[in-house]
Amino acid sequence: MQSCQNNFFKEDCLRFFIFLTSFNKQIKFFIAIILFITAIFINSGDFLFAYENDFKEEFNELCGNTDIAMTLPVEKLEKLVKRCDNLMDKIKATEHLTKKTYLYRLEKCRNLYKFMIDSK
Repeated sequence: MQSCQNNFFKEDCLRFFIFLTSFNKQIKFFIAIILFITAIFINSGDFLFAYENDFKEEFNELCGNTDIAMTLPVEKLEKLVKRCDNLMDKIKATEHLTKKTYLYRLEKCRNLYKFMIDSK
C-alpha cells in the first residue's frame, strides 16, 4: 500500500515538473516565490504553536494549585502570585487568539492566591 502511495506521489511530482517546465522564466520565478512564501507561513506557524504550549504548561501548573491553596504556606502563595504576574506579562505580549480568556482565568487564580495570603 505504501509503494502505491509513493508511486502516485512521484507521478504527481513529475506532472507538476513538466507543467512548470512548459512556462517561461518569469512565470517560474513567480511560482517559486509563491511556494517560498507558503513555506515561510507554514514554518512560522510551528514556532507560534511552540510558544503557545510554553505558556500553557506554566498556566496549567499555576492554576492547578488552586484546589490546595488553603494548605499552602504564605511564602509559597506569594511565589505563586509573583509567577502569575510574570505570566500575565508574557501572555499580554503574545498575539494568541484566546489571550483574553487566559488572562481572565489567570487573574482569577492570582486573586484566589492573594485572598489566601490576606486571610492567613
